[in-house]
Amino acid sequence: MSTLRTNALEGVDAKNSITIVAGTGNITTTNVQEGLCKAWCTASQPGTVEDSFNVSSQGDGGTGDFETNLTNNMSSVNSCPTVSCQANDFAAVESVSTSLINQFSIQRVDTIALSDLRAYLQVTGDLA
Repeated sequence: MSTLRTNALEGVDAKNSITIVAGTGNITTTNVQEGLCKAWCTASQPGTVEDSFNVSSQGDGGTGDFETNLTNNMSSVNSCPTVSCQANDFAAVESVSTSLINQFSIQRVDTIALSDLRAYLQVTGDLA
């Protein structure tokens, strides 16, 4: 088995795409700049980040209201954050800046009660 170690990888086309061969007949082309998740986290409740990538901290704005601060900024407010939470619960993005995602959670759709709960976030787009 061979190991390739490098500090830089650059595609040869204008989109900077790289073709990855993952075994016999399994060829995937991915755009490294636009095609990968740039931040994600799992939090048991606001302020308690259990695992993350490119997330520096979470702030608690009260019951069911929290924000996730990014370690490295996104290039614009037009990034694509996605939030979710446990079954029978609802999560939504309230506002987006280049450095944080303000999200809130509603525990049950039928009661519309704000609640602190396990939440998941991922952000796609371009880093600054």
